[in-house]
Amino acid sequence: MNGGFRVGKIAGIDFSIHYSWLVVFALFSWILADSVLPSRYEGWSSATYWSMGVLGALLLFASVLVHELAHALTARSLGLPVEGITLFLFGGVSNLKAESSGPKGELIVSAVGPLASLGLFAVLWLAYQGVNDKTTPFAAVLWYLWFANLALAIFNSLPAFPMDGGRILRSAVWSLTGSLRKATRFAARAGQIIGLLIGARIATRLLERDPGLILRFLAVVSTITSVLSGVFAIVPSLAVAIAANVAIALCLAIVGPGIVASLSLAIPPRARAMGFSIGSLFIVPGLLILPMIGWIADSWGIRTGMAVMVPVFFVGGLVISTGGNVISSDIEQVRRTTLARAEVLAARRRGEVKLLYCSGVSAGYDGVPVLHHIDFEVDRGEVVALLGTNGAGKSTFLKAVSGVVEADRGAIIFDGRDVTHAPPNEIAGLGIVQIPVPASSWASPSARISRLQGG
Repeated sequence: MNGGFRVGKIAGIDFSIHYSWLVVFALFSWILADSVLPSRYEGWSSATYWSMGVLGALLLFASVLVHELAHALTARSLGLPVEGITLFLFGGVSNLKAESSGPKGELIVSAVGPLASLGLFAVLWLAYQGVNDKTTPFAAVLWYLWFANLALAIFNSLPAFPMDGGRILRSAVWSLTGSLRKATRFAARAGQIIGLLIGARIATRLLERDPGLILRFLAVVSTITSVLSGVFAIVPSLAVAIAANVAIALCLAIVGPGIVASLSLAIPPRARAMGFSIGSLFIVPGLLILPMIGWIADSWGIRTGMAVMVPVFFVGGLVISTGGNVISSDIEQVRRTTLARAEVLAARRRGEVKLLYCSGVSAGYDGVPVLHHIDFEVDRGEVVALLGTNGAGKSTFLKAVSGVVEADRGAIIFDGRDVTHAPPNEIAGLGIVQIPVPASSWASPSARISRLQGG
């Protein structure tokens, strides 16, 4: 793998570091020093946090090196030529000059990596249990390393190619079908399914916390896709290119359904078809850009084409992230309207007829709020008077009900119909009209009021 520097040899195998590793090393050091260690161990000095953060990051990548060294030594013992080991942005990779000649060799080479990580976990966990004072910096680093190696073993065992678990799955399918191509395709598809399951789980938890976090999560995934496209373009290694390609497929499999799901939550049911139709127009720029990228790839090579994809996904991530600020209120609006209609229908089943049902209505003029979360009900046959001082919002509320002023938030249900954002002429056709009453008709000429009549 080009774009790095050679460190030396370990057991006769070249060991190199790609320049991208420096970025992730700095990131891990910062996370450990600024977040992980302070949250668990209080009272240390800043210098101690940072020194233990840097040491923990170095030893973590030493664990990754042991993991990859197990792959390389096993491959060499089976007669496979090994170019070396490289640490890079996404961990480490053993550069083999040739694939295993059969599924058995593939299984053995793939399985030793997670086993090595499990071995390190066992040794570090036992060492941590043997420490009497578990509040010392030494114990903190042991705690972090045994946990990290356990996570590394579990993550690499997932049946998602090109991770070790995916290679183990590929060896099994290879043994059953006799076709390496079919086995590789099957393992890669399994990785996409796992990515969807992980993305769905993350999205569900984010939805429980704040619906707006879904789009922010999708923006992060789109940004990661941008980075992966750059990795695909600059790292001339088949293994890394396959890994980046599978990861890009995983990210795209999450982004597309995620956007559709978010739109389905934010668009009212009666306008959902129109909303999806308008949303599909945003696909048009992509349809124009993709052939251009294909032409660039044909003219200057696939790596150049992938490099052009970097700003496309990055800008897309920025655009998606802006929706996170407003989608929460939109989803809440749809939820409130749905609940209001359900309440009206439930009342009718009980023999009650709510002619007018308002829930959480907010309205104003030119961005200046006047009404705030007004709840109001009128049953069929009731006569209701709105009393209040000038400026209390009576007229604004009546205008919101009749559609003269569109409600900003909330739900207005008239005779079972959602008229929250309906135009005034449509609402008037349903029988809601405003009848201005002259001031001379009232005892106090300063108290002007409009009478709302529903038929």
